[in-house]
Amino acid sequence: MVAVLDVYDALIHDRIYRPALPETEALAMLQAERGRHFEPRIFDAFLAMLPDLRDIARG
Repeated sequence: MVAVLDVYDALIHDRIYRPALPETEALAMLQAERGRHFEPRIFDAFLAMLPDLRDIARG
């Protein structure tokens, strides 16, 4: 789960070497790695928690 969250966070925030990606693009990139880089059940749990994570990020 931490790996999925780390990549998601890195993609949706500005980095010194590139601007942030739109969330839809970041999620598409992550989805492409489901079953390859990310274990499917963990990735699906991340998607299920995403609305709560967005609420937490908004403060």
